[in-house]
Amino acid sequence: MPVPTLSQVHIQSALTDLSIAYRQDAPAISDLVFPRVMVNKQSNKYFIWSKGDMWRRSAKKRAPSADFARIGIGLSTGNYSADQYALEYLIADEIRANSDAAVDIEMTSTMTLVDQLNLEKDLTFAADFFTSSSGWGSGTVSTAWDNVASGTPVTNITAAVTTIRTALGASNQHDIVGLGGIKVRNALLTSDQVRDRTKYVTAQTQNAIEQSLAGVLGLDKLVISNRSYNTKKEGVTASYSAVFDNDFLVVAVPRAPGLNTPAAGYTFAWDENGRGDMYVEMYRDELRKSDVVRALCYYDQKQTGTDLGVFFNNPVT
Repeated sequence: MPVPTLSQVHIQSALTDLSIAYRQDAPAISDLVFPRVMVNKQSNKYFIWSKGDMWRRSAKKRAPSADFARIGIGLSTGNYSADQYALEYLIADEIRANSDAAVDIEMTSTMTLVDQLNLEKDLTFAADFFTSSSGWGSGTVSTAWDNVASGTPVTNITAAVTTIRTALGASNQHDIVGLGGIKVRNALLTSDQVRDRTKYVTAQTQNAIEQSLAGVLGLDKLVISNRSYNTKKEGVTASYSAVFDNDFLVVAVPRAPGLNTPAAGYTFAWDENGRGDMYVEMYRDELRKSDVVRALCYYDQKQTGTDLGVFFNNPVT
């Protein structure tokens, strides 16, 4: 008796409501450490008043009719140059016309380009400012923080916070922010020194856990990055590494960047002709019978206060 086979009763086709793509859609974490300052010129200068002159003891007791004591404040400039970072994705007419609905190649390529620019921004930040050669103050670690019983992350980090607060003086315009990766977060969660101070805290979400950790460490905010990247070239088996691994950075971040406001660093972001510092556009390449999706970003991550940062080199193993 003839019986239809499975392949005869069902012709396989792609699902229209499900596909798999490993997006990293979080914004660049470095913008939380070096706040973005929108600028209307791609390169320019900014003023720097002398901290030494402003903090020197200069006021004098004065007798009637006597001369007034006078001071001066040194003024210098720094400069930025918001370089362009960009990437394109080509969509051939034949590929677009033959794509199944779930592929949505235009949307997926656009999201991927944006993710790539955010990845590049974090990688640039890590290479320039998340190393022991960045010029920050050096954090002291006598025992690795992932040594559960003997590590002293609370002692080490609160000492760094004190150093930065001292550099800020009598000012309350800043938050002290710590930046690290998953390895650091896990070490902090398991450290006896931390657990002794959080044993009565009930935290249900990752944000709540990180907020309670920040308070214990003397920080206003703890930023933990999950971002990873493929270190291998195309065609080679992928190998993934964390952008922010087992180091830790503590910095002063102004609550409201503006005039007369120091910071460990700023991200100067150029608004190109009102399009913003990051945007996506599409243009037609008729010679290739293709549409091209293009994403662009302009920024310069600039260290502006080495005394407002403390870097811990490999505090976890």
